[in-house]
Amino acid sequence: MKPLPLVAWLLGFGGVIPFLVLFLALLPGLSPGFASSQDITLWLLAYAAIILSFIGAVHWGVANHDGAPCLVRYVTAAQQRSIFYCITRHACLRCGCTPAV
Repeated sequence: MKPLPLVAWLLGFGGVIPFLVLFLALLPGLSPGFASSQDITLWLLAYAAIILSFIGAVHWGVANHDGAPCLVRYVTAAQQRSIFYCITRHACLRCGCTPAV
């Protein structure tokens, strides 16, 4: 595996900055006047969800690489089935019907 370029490292560590800023904003005495701690917590959770989705995308990209071992391809197939089930369950719930387990 090739080492990552410096720009990738800087962008990766730059993604930690919002976590630190929002965490510091939750500390007593450091909260900004324009947002409540409940709003900041919501922003922190939303940013965490976005970062987790990017990590999942990177995982899928590595797993779908042509040189991946068979075990990773098997896990990828299982992930694809789980996503299919999640999408169909969500569609059923949106339509008002109960999905079968």
